[in-house]
Amino acid sequence: MLAFPEFFPNQGGLPIKVDGQILGGISASGAKSEIDEQVAQAGIDALLKK
Repeated sequence: MLAFPEFFPNQGGLPIKVDGQILGGISASGAKSEIDEQVAQAGIDALLKK
């Protein structure tokens, strides 16, 4: 946090990982943090659905 003084940690964003490698990220905002994270996870699940 010292390197990024304007940084505010909050739930709602998750990395997109495939085979142990991070490909990007997805986030949601507008509801409670726990719900935002669930929405982001649902997006990842839909994206990686086989």
